[in-house]
Amino acid sequence: MASRNLEIDTLRGLACILLVLFHVIGYSPQDGLQVDDGMLRDVNDALAYLRMPLFTFLSGFVYAYRPFQEGMAQFLQGKARRLLIPLLVVGALFMLVRALAPQANDAADQGPLMFFLAPANHFWFLEALFLVFLVIVPLEALGVLKRERGLLLTLALFASFFLLNIETDWLSLGGAFFLMPFFLLGLWLCRFEPEQRIGVNRYWLALWGGVAVTVLMLQLPEHKHSLHALVLSLLFCLSLYMARPRSRWLAVVGLYSYSIYLFHVFFTAGARIGLYQTGITSIWVHVALGLAAGLAFPAVVEMVAARSRYLRTLFLGKRFQAATPQRQFSRPV
Repeated sequence: MASRNLEIDTLRGLACILLVLFHVIGYSPQDGLQVDDGMLRDVNDALAYLRMPLFTFLSGFVYAYRPFQEGMAQFLQGKARRLLIPLLVVGALFMLVRALAPQANDAADQGPLMFFLAPANHFWFLEALFLVFLVIVPLEALGVLKRERGLLLTLALFASFFLLNIETDWLSLGGAFFLMPFFLLGLWLCRFEPEQRIGVNRYWLALWGGVAVTVLMLQLPEHKHSLHALVLSLLFCLSLYMARPRSRWLAVVGLYSYSIYLFHVFFTAGARIGLYQTGITSIWVHVALGLAAGLAFPAVVEMVAARSRYLRTLFLGKRFQAATPQRQFSRPV
């Protein structure tokens, strides 16, 4: 029976909350709850520098548990199944629902081919992460990332690419350049455990990192590809890793992080539309119920889909086989 790491799943749960909250409020005043200004608008704008870096950092950290070793084609085929099949299937479902749903914030304006070439909304992450693996796997095969110096030089190189502000949506290439430094940071911390060599209590590192993040957020970066944004996001991931919070309820959310990522928008939008149609306009009720729906119902989708050989592959990118035993947490080290 597979075991889970409580600390990592706790951070996954936190990342899910940040993501779902972001889409409940809306990434712009024309989306979600259409909040123009105020505390919720400020919080949501600040999340842009935290949520996807944290998701990607955790992807790199978890990858280090089971890294590429041999069989490049087979490894990449597995990543394509896990990332690109849900991109196409769930993405097509998303476009259909968005086109038919009443009171949707925007209309489906992309065909299936265009959706794959330039994925809309949060689906860009799936294609961008696949591109990250297309780079990581050859570097692993060459042994570059197996040496700490090589990994750090690679991180510095892609941090430089990050600052070039490559914003193209085609094939999520700009997204891949955005994600790479955070993936490599997670890989470095898991593979080489540098905090154990520097002789400083990791909680002190977490504290001072948190102070630095707070100071940097007093004035948000001008854009997400600035040096200010890069340092802020890296320090945020590093501080959370050093703190390693443990929460059973957050970890339960983290168990379903992938299905939450894929499906939360269906249920946050559904909650918003349903509340408006029943005459409920309180923004805090919308935030609370939208967040709850975006976290809970995707987990139900995963539990149902996992019972089907077909749906577990089409919806979740898992192997075409019977359901696996229920996951359990391991004792944190």
